[in-house]
Amino acid sequence: MKNAMEIVEKFLDAENQRDWILCADCLDEKVQYQVIGSKGIIQGKEKYVEKMKETYTELSDWNFKILTIQGDDKTVVVEFAGKGHYSGIYEGIKYDNRILTRITIGKECYTRAIKV
Repeated sequence: MKNAMEIVEKFLDAENQRDWILCADCLDEKVQYQVIGSKGIIQGKEKYVEKMKETYTELSDWNFKILTIQGDDKTVVVEFAGKGHYSGIYEGIKYDNRILTRITIGKECYTRAIKV
């Protein structure tokens, strides 16, 4: 069994590299993901990867850096900072190629099921 923290690190690195095959390899088949600000839930590994591909066409320079990570062999809580340019409306504010930074702790912004 792989260490859960190593899987999360591998997953975030794969997402930063846009390595969708490696990213999908880290996910459980039954992954569920709720888009921020949406009531819809994306279910399943293939749909998750397709959503991320679509998302990163708009956020092509976004990357995440792990700030802290703690866990055991089944549960991981990760605090990470995301940074990149964004144009569009987010939380009612219009942005035009602005640099945004987001810090996430645990499930506050994203919920991802990681294969352990």
